[in-house]
Amino acid sequence: MKLKLLKIIFIIFILVGCKDEKVVNKLENENKLVDDLKCNINKQNLKIDQLNSYILSLEDEISEKKQELNDSIEIIEEMKQSIVMKDNELDRQKNSIDILNNKYGNIKSNIYEFINQYDNRLFIPEDTREGDDIKGMKIKKIIHQRDLWHVIKFVGATELIGEFSIIINDDYLGDMIFFYPNEATRTRLPHVFGDCRNDCFVISNYEEALDMLKDYKNEIVTIKIDEYLIDDLPSEVFNEAVLKEIY
Repeated sequence: MKLKLLKIIFIIFILVGCKDEKVVNKLENENKLVDDLKCNINKQNLKIDQLNSYILSLEDEISEKKQELNDSIEIIEEMKQSIVMKDNELDRQKNSIDILNNKYGNIKSNIYEFINQYDNRLFIPEDTREGDDIKGMKIKKIIHQRDLWHVIKFVGATELIGEFSIIINDDYLGDMIFFYPNEATRTRLPHVFGDCRNDCFVISNYEEALDMLKDYKNEIVTIKIDEYLIDDLPSEVFNEAVLKEIY
């Protein structure tokens, strides 16, 4: 009887022990799942933190871009204002130019009225063209120099009365022959309006002219010239002509 009781107690003990082991194993598995879940939660939290950090960096970048955009808008507005101011200034300058052009047109009109009335040998190089006739001489070529100055070459012979000045071996001028037309005939030469120089000129065919002048000594003579050239540059330059004949 006692032996049976012991067997029953033993069996019960074994059964209880097995049940406790299953419970322990289940608890261990559940704890493991909890730990895994915690680990996953931590990982998710880390990802959330990283995402939040990225969002903050994006917000900072967006804020910087907004500031840059605002700065650009301000610069554009300043440029617009500057353009408006420059346009206004340009309009004022155009108006000033129009006023000056009108004044210049009136002045030129007065000049041509004076030329036509008092001295038709005068001309304005800017308003002349190759082929124009001035005092019987035709303009062959106009060479524009710097600023407002010109070299004007003519063709066509004319007669002048005056006297020569022969310069030989001058330290500054070298060898040159000047001709000074008298008051009566100098008006036969074209003359640039505003050129204050007198109408003397240099004989360009020096050697040939020197040979023609060997029989003339400080005399007033009549000559024929051609290929008259005007250089109106305000410096040490001279008008020129080719001596054709001496009478």
